[in-house]
Amino acid sequence: MNSRALEVLQAPARRDVELSGAIRELEVVQHPVAHIRARFVAIDAFLSTYSIEEQRLRGNLSEAEGGLVTRREELKDAERALVSATDKERERARMAVGRAERRRSSSRTANSPPTATGSSGKQGRSRPC
Repeated sequence: MNSRALEVLQAPARRDVELSGAIRELEVVQHPVAHIRARFVAIDAFLSTYSIEEQRLRGNLSEAEGGLVTRREELKDAERALVSATDKERERARMAVGRAERRRSSSRTANSPPTATGSSGKQGRSRPC
């Protein structure tokens, strides 16, 4: 065989070795790329729902703040009634003040943001007054 024919036959073998090395390099970076892609998908999903979730939470906060204002007004009404009441009425008014204070406290507790540690995301139920 002449050297030209030998060169033609060895060229594909050298190319095969080069391509095998490139495949190994790609396999090495494949795992980190898959991890980055998965993080991108998760971040994209979060960002696509962020504004909707923020609006929902702001609505809940407004509703809770409105409830707290109502509870404070109830407490003030009950305290005014207590001041101007007879003995029997005073006892009823004291009970009303107690209920209003409990409701205000439970509204304030429900309005508090969850803590970073130890919070399961579940809110406790308030006792009926």
